[in-house]
Amino acid sequence: MENIGDFEKFITDDPANWQLREKYNTHLYKLERDEEITIGDYIQRVEKNTREFLKIELNHKIAKQTLAYILKKKLGVVTSESKLHIYRELVILSNSKTVENEYIKYLYTNLNVNTNNHRLEMITLILQTENFPEYFLSVFDQPKNCCDKATKNENELMQIEVILRRLHKLNLHVKYSDTLAMLLYNRIDFSCTLTLQDYENIQVSLSEVNKIYSSNKQIKNKYIEFMQSMEQFVLSDVSNEEQLVYLLVSIYQTLFKLQPENEEVIDKFEKALLQNISIIERNFRGISATKHKLNIYKKLINCRPENGNYRRQYQDLILQSGRMSKSYNNFHSAHNQFDSLLADRTLSIRDRAKANYYKGLAYMQEQKWNDAYQCFNIATRDLSGLYEELQFEFYLAYAICCMHNNKHDKAHSILHTMRNKDRERTYIKETEFVNMYINLFSNIKKFNLFEASKNENKKITPQELDRLLDSTLDANSTILILDRRNESLPILYGPKGNVTLNPIAASVLSYIMHLRYPVPGRIILENTGTADKQHRPFFQEINRKIKEVLPNQEEYSGKLANYSAPNGYLWQYPHPAYVIEEE
Repeated sequence: MENIGDFEKFITDDPANWQLREKYNTHLYKLERDEEITIGDYIQRVEKNTREFLKIELNHKIAKQTLAYILKKKLGVVTSESKLHIYRELVILSNSKTVENEYIKYLYTNLNVNTNNHRLEMITLILQTENFPEYFLSVFDQPKNCCDKATKNENELMQIEVILRRLHKLNLHVKYSDTLAMLLYNRIDFSCTLTLQDYENIQVSLSEVNKIYSSNKQIKNKYIEFMQSMEQFVLSDVSNEEQLVYLLVSIYQTLFKLQPENEEVIDKFEKALLQNISIIERNFRGISATKHKLNIYKKLINCRPENGNYRRQYQDLILQSGRMSKSYNNFHSAHNQFDSLLADRTLSIRDRAKANYYKGLAYMQEQKWNDAYQCFNIATRDLSGLYEELQFEFYLAYAICCMHNNKHDKAHSILHTMRNKDRERTYIKETEFVNMYINLFSNIKKFNLFEASKNENKKITPQELDRLLDSTLDANSTILILDRRNESLPILYGPKGNVTLNPIAASVLSYIMHLRYPVPGRIILENTGTADKQHRPFFQEINRKIKEVLPNQEEYSGKLANYSAPNGYLWQYPHPAYVIEEE
């Protein structure tokens, strides 16, 4: 900029900001104009007045722009140390990523001038930014650039570690992770192993380093050597049996991960784990002991996968843990345990049936009768012809569940079968209890029955309902029944059989069957516009499913109607039709 006029034009000519500029210019032109003043002196005076103005108007946009402009011009003529101060101020004034990156780049290019101060300042800035410029990343891509203690103080190494951890987390490139591992490895003081705490601290550091840089054989071999040294220290220095076993399990587990094929390590690991089980059995009871032993047997299976006894013990413990959780009404935990057991492909038929049985009992306690029924159904199917001593226990609970799932005939059939099998009357108390439960349930339980043609509601018992459903199987029957006792799985019964319906379609059908239409069996449902488009697939499903269960389709028609309900649906069915729902 060659003269004062050019500078004045920059800070005054912008019609879009004239109101802001007018306020600022009033303050600016309190300067005493001097014909002999130089551009340099003038800019200094403008800078001074601008700074004074910003003390009054902290966020005045034009004043901040002016000061930033002046500072950028000064960057070309000031010393290196002054540039640092100017850049700092520019970053605050502009709040711009471009200016911030220029500042970082300047610091990077001047790393050899007061290296530590500049580098630390750069690191502090980088930690606050989202993007890492390439020129910055190049500093951290080799261990020799970051890990040399001789050229860096501990504070700087800590700052570099923070950056490398962030680069490792971002997973930008494996070289940054390797550099972090070497930095951490070089900072470990292996000579400081005077106490057990020293060994444990170093083990933690080595574990992290090995996890980050697992392909480095030098680190892996050093880790193995250190763990062997820790083993000798523990064996000679720890006298408490429980603490010793606990530490040896940890040491051998680490060595097993590092040397999974080493038979000597496997033997030591197995022995320590078995000793740990004995300690657990002495010190713990109930669910706490079960959880500890589960963890131990999981490790035993890992180191000795060919040992079937360890796997069976583990499976029994999972079943036991699930039963305990169920007894404490911790159903979420119980189901997780049973599901993990059922996912085990090595599980025997007997244990698979038991797992499904106890899972079904948990669902019964939650009153989730349909889920319980599915579990009992699988359990009893697996037991077919096997393990008769389990069948009585399983089937009697199954019969109760059938009653709650509206399968009353099946419940009576199960009870009858079990009575016939129990020739020695061993389970007479159990069978009589279930018989009493079924009879009581049948007398108390009622269902809502709506007869569409009469527009009537009444209550019926499970036995009455069974007889009504059976009547649909008669070849001469014309009865149509919508069973909505299980709302997630509604069933439509007719003379030709039964079909399941979509829950929404069942809801729509129930609605139209409840309408008071002038002619029995004739239903007109208004459905226009958006609603018609939404429900049309369900109307079509109802139409299709009804025809599937009716023998004489000429007696029924379901179609688009152009009667008093334009674009509506017309159903015509002149015979008895019912809707069944829970009371």
